Amino acid sequence: MEIELTDLKQRITRWPWLCLSLVVLSVLTLGALGSRYTSRDEQGYPQLLSPTEWRVILARQAYTAELDDLRREVELLAGLLQANPDPVRSQITAERIERSCRSGQPALEHQRAVLIAAAQAVQDWAAGALPIEQAQQSVENAIQVLGYEPRP
Repeated sequence: MEIELTDLKQRITRWPWLCLSLVVLSVLTLGALGSRYTSRDEQGYPQLLSPTEWRVILARQAYTAELDDLRREVELLAGLLQANPDPVRSQITAERIERSCRSGQPALEHQRAVLIAAAQAVQDWAAGALPIEQAQQSVENAIQVLGYEPRP
């Protein structure tokens, strides 16, 4: 009985090259993806992020997202003021804004309070308890505090 091992030897010598090429391809792919999402310093060089810096980036993204939500809400309040008084819609909108503003980024506490006050003013105007000028002033104040810029 004779056993042929030459074919087995060729397969064994191919595995290291195959594994090495797979590792090199993976490293190049991850490097290309990482260079797109890597934070850069003022001179444009990539920088290694510490856990604190990573938390700052995540908090900044959450801040921006919440601020955008608040700006959408004030745009909705301005739209309610431009329409005919609708006490039901105004009440539901004000309640929703109050619920959504119960928590959030600590840095936006003042902005949330001003938005809640504007929502309450619009609700009071729609119910006939407040003149439109006061409701408009409250919404204008919220627009200024939130730094809202109307879309073209």
